[in-house]
Amino acid sequence: MITHHISFISLLSLVSLSCGTSKSSSLDSIVGTWKHSDCQPSVLSLMSSYYSKSTVVFTATDVKYTELLYSDSACLTDMQTIVNAGGTYSKSASNSKDINFEWKTISLTPKSTESAKNFSDFSLCGVSTWSVDTSESVKAKSCQSWGRPFASDEKVLQIYEIEAGKLWFGSTIYLQSETRPTSLPNRAFEKS
Repeated sequence: MITHHISFISLLSLVSLSCGTSKSSSLDSIVGTWKHSDCQPSVLSLMSSYYSKSTVVFTATDVKYTELLYSDSACLTDMQTIVNAGGTYSKSASNSKDINFEWKTISLTPKSTESAKNFSDFSLCGVSTWSVDTSESVKAKSCQSWGRPFASDEKVLQIYEIEAGKLWFGSTIYLQSETRPTSLPNRAFEKS
């Protein structure tokens, strides 16, 4: 049972976002709220039974990312929520498609009794007392299920592209990465 919850967590989404009407390397066009408009299998999940929706909100200087994970294909049964808040982003000077993220907070919230119990039983992220609808900080913690730590104070290196009203990122924007991604996934966010 814990394998299912860990698998869906560990395989959270390769973040795809949407924006603009033509290719753009300006961060001005990224400002706004971007959402996955559909419920899709969690991109990183080894199990096909987990589904996700994500929202990214960009202001001129800050970013907030929320990912909701569900146990059903209609995205009606909440499993957990990951929220990255108080983040900042900046463009890389070396490449027009490079973007960097820095997160002030990253939290994980079990949304079901089953998830909270399994997280507690496994002491997920070093926490042994998970509760439904109670957020726990997981910033800079190595949570076994993700395979790499959540971002700490270091920049998360990323790539992005805006084309035909869609915005993509190269991978999950809140996990620490040793190298910048080089390709973009198929799933995109749309501006709402």
